Amino acid sequence: MDDEFKEILAKLRKPFPPELVEWKPQVISGDKARAQAVAFVDPRAYEERLDEAWPRWERGVEILKPDGSLVRVSI
Repeated sequence: MDDEFKEILAKLRKPFPPELVEWKPQVISGDKARAQAVAFVDPRAYEERLDEAWPRWERGVEILKPDGSLVRVSI
């Protein structure tokens, strides 16, 4: 692994500041008394991180079924 790639990976691995992490319910029990919460960060923060780590990154979206039920997304 070359040094440039190691540097990019190190930048991508940095934890996001706690103030950027939000929580939302993912699975809610039938009686709505409990929920499984998942952490997420606004997608713009991910894009900013990619810009910082490797400014030449690109994203791609390919619609594989005409009705949009199957899509391939890449970075």
